Amino acid sequence: MKLTVIALLLVGMQSVYAVDVAPRLTDREIIESLGDLKSDIAVVNQRIDAVNHRIEAVNQRFDAVNQRFDAVNQRFDMVNQRIDALEKQTAERFDIMEKQFGERFDAMEKQVSARFDAVNQRIDSLEKQTNQRFDQMNNQFDKIWNLMLVMIAGIFGLIGFIVWDRKTALKPLEQRLDRIELGLQQDFEIQHEQGSKMTRLVGALKELAQSDPKLQGVLRSFSLL
Repeated sequence: MKLTVIALLLVGMQSVYAVDVAPRLTDREIIESLGDLKSDIAVVNQRIDAVNHRIEAVNQRFDAVNQRFDAVNQRFDMVNQRIDALEKQTAERFDIMEKQFGERFDAMEKQVSARFDAVNQRIDSLEKQTNQRFDQMNNQFDKIWNLMLVMIAGIFGLIGFIVWDRKTALKPLEQRLDRIELGLQQDFEIQHEQGSKMTRLVGALKELAQSDPKLQGVLRSFSLL
C-alpha cells in the first residue's frame, strides 16, 4: 500500500516537471524534498492506518452485530423448533381427539340407529297388530251388518207377510168373535133397555130375598146385597 502511494507521488512529480521545466535542484534540496515526502507519506500512512483501524473496529462491530443477529436467529430457530414441536404435538393431539370423537360418534350413531331400528320394528309390529285387530273388527262389523240386514229383511218380510196375510189370518178369529158377541147378546141381552139378563136376574133375586131370609143370607154371602 505504501509503495503504491510513493509511486503515484513520483509519477505526479514527473508529470509536473514534464510540463514546467523547473530549475535544477541541488542534492540537498532533493534530499529535503524526499524527507518532506517521507514525512507526508508517514502522515498519510498514519491516517490510512487510523482509517484501517476504524474500519477494523467497524468490522468488529459488524461482526459483533452479526454474532448477535446469529444468536437472535438461533433463538428464533429454537423458538420455531419449539413452535413446530408444539404444532406437531397439537396436531397429533387433535388427530387423536378427532379419532376418539369420531369413534365415539360412530358408536353413538350405531346405538341410535339400533334404537331407532328397534323402535321402528316395534311400531311396525304394533301397526301390524292394530291392522289385524281393525281387520277383525271390520270382519265382525261386516258380519253384524249382514246379520242386521238379514234381520231387517226378515222383519220387513214378516211385516209384509202379516199385512198380506192379515185378512186370511184374522178372519177366522174375527168370525169367532162375531159369533161370541152374537151369542152373548142373544143369551144376556146386553143391549136391553132394563139391562142385561144377569142384572135383571140379580134384581129379581134381591126382591125375593126381602121375603125369603134364607135367600137373603145366600146373596149376602156372595156380596150381592
